[in-house]
Amino acid sequence: MKKRLAMLACFVVLVLFGACAQASVKATLTARMATRSGPGTQYTEMGTYFSKGKKVTAVSRYYDSRNNVWWIQVEFKYRNAYRRAYTGRKRMNVISNKLPEEKLICTASITERVVPRYGPGETFESHTRSIAEGTTGKVYQEEDGWTQFEYKSSAGKMRRVWVPNEYIEAISYAEEEVIQGGDD
Repeated sequence: MKKRLAMLACFVVLVLFGACAQASVKATLTARMATRSGPGTQYTEMGTYFSKGKKVTAVSRYYDSRNNVWWIQVEFKYRNAYRRAYTGRKRMNVISNKLPEEKLICTASITERVVPRYGPGETFESHTRSIAEGTTGKVYQEEDGWTQFEYKSSAGKMRRVWVPNEYIEAISYAEEEVIQGGDD
């Protein structure tokens, strides 16, 4: 019973956050856009794209308390495919409080080997390496049937990628203690 309630709560959070995550904002770069796969310097570097003045789509924000910095998840087209990546708030003109803030939803594992994408859908570029079955990590977002999954690569680097929902199995939920508090 507790597990079903927790799964239902996670689904509700995913649906609500998925609706919020689609509230994107156009932003103008104030500097070249250096990117990472996640919101912090501990995540893999993805590259530096575009010059000052280029427009990108700001999707969400995440506060890096370790470095006291806001990171913005941006979406852009590069070489005929879409990508999402993170860049520092200082690199663009955007009113970040208009963006949804990413929060931990649950910890999860991958149910079978999957090749992740750079964003939530088939229009986003695929990564060159797959994620092994049983890999555990954290879930921060869900959008259009895709889950943003954070994990540590075999090389020891942190990554955030997108995988279809059917490859994710929740282990524990961020709100679980609140839901289970009433059960004895």
